[in-house]
Amino acid sequence: MKIVIIGGGVVGVSSAYALARRGHDITLLESSSRVGEQTSYANGGQLSYTQVEPIANAYLWRQLPRLLLGRDPAFRITHLFDSTLLRWAVQFLRACHSQQERTTIANMLRLGLYTQTVTAQYMAQTEIQFHHRHSGKLCIFQCPKAWQESIKRKTIKNQNGASVQSLNAEECVAIEPQLAHKQSQLVGGLYAKIDECGDSHLFCQALAHYCQKKYTMQLIYDCPVTGWQLHNNRIQAVTSHSDHFAADYFILCAGIDSVSLARLLGIRLPIYPLKGYSITLPAQSGAPQTSITDMQAKVVFSLLGNHLRIAGIAELAGYNKIIDKHRVEQLRQAGEKLFPQAADYTADPHGWCGLRPYTPDSAPIIGESPYTNLFFNTGHGMLGWTLACGCAEITADLVEHRTPAIGLDGLTLARF
Repeated sequence: MKIVIIGGGVVGVSSAYALARRGHDITLLESSSRVGEQTSYANGGQLSYTQVEPIANAYLWRQLPRLLLGRDPAFRITHLFDSTLLRWAVQFLRACHSQQERTTIANMLRLGLYTQTVTAQYMAQTEIQFHHRHSGKLCIFQCPKAWQESIKRKTIKNQNGASVQSLNAEECVAIEPQLAHKQSQLVGGLYAKIDECGDSHLFCQALAHYCQKKYTMQLIYDCPVTGWQLHNNRIQAVTSHSDHFAADYFILCAGIDSVSLARLLGIRLPIYPLKGYSITLPAQSGAPQTSITDMQAKVVFSLLGNHLRIAGIAELAGYNKIIDKHRVEQLRQAGEKLFPQAADYTADPHGWCGLRPYTPDSAPIIGESPYTNLFFNTGHGMLGWTLACGCAEITADLVEHRTPAIGLDGLTLARF
């Protein structure tokens, strides 16, 4: 079949590979000049197959006054009276209860564990290089209340097939010796041995190159989709400037841009951008070998080749892509505080920001649309890199009218 994929980030490129490998004729449309140049470019680097809990949770109600008053340095709202944000926020707050949290964790963990298997298969099939490491992931806690809440989530995860260990401070240091100077401040940690890390930008480039070299795939850059050509309940083509691209099937993988493109079809996707930042510094001898998430500062650390990626921060700032230098400095200071010997903190931090496409319950939107030949693979929040390969394989199954390897309960647009 001839298939048009809209969006050349890690989700779109993975979807292209899944379908091209099955023998289909793929056209990948990317609005930038290269693949993986937007939200996939410099994310945290963690492949967190087990760390998939939603940001919408029952514990958030206790934190809400502090968040709204701007007292959390890792969170900021600048578009409070944006009608789109308010509508999304109502749905988000409805999801902040324990039963929904348990359901979402179960759904996301099912997808995460499946993705781990698929990602390993893709790496074996292609042998592409992207600074991949079986690093494991350690979440460290300094707040007793946050630690106790996370223990509850760990129990839910392990009941649903994960193998997450709870550690005391001494055991955290045994996993990651670079935390030794912080041992007295830690109340505990959660460790997932199966979690990994890698550079999603390099993955996008290498996988796209592999597809073009081995399969039937046309990759068209600087090609923003501007409209749809419809007939009855089917899409005949998408348009971009003066060009149009006809196909049998279309897959929308455009991250936050999926919202405006779906709106042209009369479809409202409940997705809102959550702005995040990262810095990338030359690594030094004190860099952590384990992927670390500092739950107090809400900052993640990943060693990618000979560089240390430090990422975090959540801003509800609309579609603003301007890099705030204060946020870049905030990440630098967080890195220097936790791992003072990990990187050259005097080097150019290569500050970056991206708009994570979040649904109210933090789960992606995969599967059928109201149009018979349009499928969604979008809304992955900060887990696009983690879930890309699994969601790609599911999407390929659906396009071919096959039953996916896992159930899609809680992962389709129908839940909204």
